Amino acid sequence: MWIFRNREFTGQMIRSVAGTIVLIVAAEILGGRNAAFAAFFCSIFWCIQHLWEMNRRYCEMRRFAGQIDELLHGSDVPEFRHFREGDLEILRDEISKMTIRLKEQSALLKKDKTSLADALADISHQIRTPLTSLNILLERLKSPELDIETRRRLLREAEGLVGVHCENHGVIQALTAQARAEGRLSPASHPRTRPAELEAEAVGSLLRLAQVADVPVVIVHLTSRAALEEVRAARKRGQRVYAETCPQYLLLEAGRYDHPAYAEAAKYVCAPPLRRQEDQEALWAALRDGEIDTVATDHCSFTTAQKRAGQYDFTKIPGGLPGVEHRGLLLYSAGVAAGRITAADMCRVLCENPARLYGCWPRKGTIAPGSDGDIVVIDPTAEGVIRAADQLQRADYTPYEGMAVRGAVERVYLRGRLAAERGAVYPGEGVFLARGRSEDYRR
Repeated sequence: MWIFRNREFTGQMIRSVAGTIVLIVAAEILGGRNAAFAAFFCSIFWCIQHLWEMNRRYCEMRRFAGQIDELLHGSDVPEFRHFREGDLEILRDEISKMTIRLKEQSALLKKDKTSLADALADISHQIRTPLTSLNILLERLKSPELDIETRRRLLREAEGLVGVHCENHGVIQALTAQARAEGRLSPASHPRTRPAELEAEAVGSLLRLAQVADVPVVIVHLTSRAALEEVRAARKRGQRVYAETCPQYLLLEAGRYDHPAYAEAAKYVCAPPLRRQEDQEALWAALRDGEIDTVATDHCSFTTAQKRAGQYDFTKIPGGLPGVEHRGLLLYSAGVAAGRITAADMCRVLCENPARLYGCWPRKGTIAPGSDGDIVVIDPTAEGVIRAADQLQRADYTPYEGMAVRGAVERVYLRGRLAAERGAVYPGEGVFLARGRSEDYRR
């Protein structure tokens, strides 16, 4: 059966059985036979709970795979009905070609691990459009299987910007192994195994590599003052460096990992982790001064049930926070309304700069003749409180639960048409947006 071939499930079952034996022995010694029976039935319940959760996640993956297969074979898939027919055919065609090419390139990479740049260039050619941006973990870029020339080609031949998640994976693994060996398995160990200094070291390492390759790069979800200093140093050397941060790093502090309730602390596990208040202040100042180019979310809509996977080991907690729904309102409330940044600053990091960086300018990111007319109308006098019960995104919690906000999104216009009003989203049609080359505006 699938469940016994799945390593994660097998590991959970082994731990549950071991826990059962320990509980029964302890209960027999301390409380007699009735307590032993109680411990046995509690452990059986844990096993069933693990089985139920793993089966649910497996069914979700199978359902999504089935939807993609139906789409490729021309079937009607409700989740894709908002696409116009022409765009749907384009999507179907591109997925099919990408699947074929990825299978071919996967086989090629197994034989020749230095051909990564060639693989990317070939995939880009097959889908008849430039690979305008690429997101990669620094550990992959620094893999010993890639020599320096291949790394340089990977950065240069992406025909656009490379965004890199910067953490020192090797040291993090060592710190994590030490925490587990010492029995420090709660979410409180998460930020302690991923300190800001390792983020800064990784940012500095990437920027030196980019200096050698003479290419621009994007530091995605930058979190700390130390990492920001590395960006500043590279810019003083004349490098083109773009920086992105997220609302959680502007508004939430690392102390949340110390909450005594596991379920509450686990909500905030993400990578890089939340930082200290002084890091938040540094990021706000950098936003005001134009040193940070974009504010994204690194959105991951895990549920509280999925977050429970790491209840006995923080390394098993799915990393990431839901946040895309509240990003604009949070930046307006904590930034513009609080006097930290101007409304023009907010529009720049949410709209203009992303459009320029990722090949959508001037169709997106500006209000001008010929542009799409994407407009958000905010009521600056409104006040409210963020609650998961009121949100549209499918996650059953929000990391900003109970946070008071100033301002409210009154209306949203998409390509000049009313798309949302006072929390109600109106039916509309998605349009495939073929991106052009990135605009290296720090050149």
